[in-house]
Amino acid sequence: NTGAFAMQGPNDSRRPPNVEGEPLTASMWIADNLGEKVVELGVFPFGQNRILGERTRFALSEDSLYVGTSATGASEAYDHEGERIRTIDSRATKRLSSDANYEKAVDDLITFSGADVETMDRARATYSSLPKPDSLPAFSEIFVNPQGFLWVELSFPGDETTILRAIEPRGTIMGDLHLPVDLRV
Repeated sequence: NTGAFAMQGPNDSRRPPNVEGEPLTASMWIADNLGEKVVELGVFPFGQNRILGERTRFALSEDSLYVGTSATGASEAYDHEGERIRTIDSRATKRLSSDANYEKAVDDLITFSGADVETMDRARATYSSLPKPDSLPAFSEIFVNPQGFLWVELSFPGDETTILRAIEPRGTIMGDLHLPVDLRV
């Protein structure tokens, strides 16, 4: 019985943030309920080791695994046996990053760490001294609902609204949903 997936990686997670180098990659496979490999899917791009960098995101539904690459805006859908079903183009595009995007992303990362105030202040100073990326990835996250719709989050920390794009299971874009920034789904 399958229904889980696992990822091993990235290949070099010890590299300091924002350092240029080979793209991070990771091995991915589908596992059974006991964690045993059922099928290996291969090596996938993992993302950039930087705040607001490109990432590969995952969403697991009752019958599919979605692997979305924020570098391109596309997601690959696999069945639980590891067969690629289709490519879904979210039609999401990169856009310029802003100081507000970077500052909020730094703040979110530091706050999430749960460190003491002094440590958070040092971390904020370190991250704030690093250059922000020129552009944001095509999307920040993907989700799937029980009906199999892929939801692509087009917004980033520091944006004024949260924007989710709904894509039906065969790949047709149904529309964008705009939510107040502090509302989470």
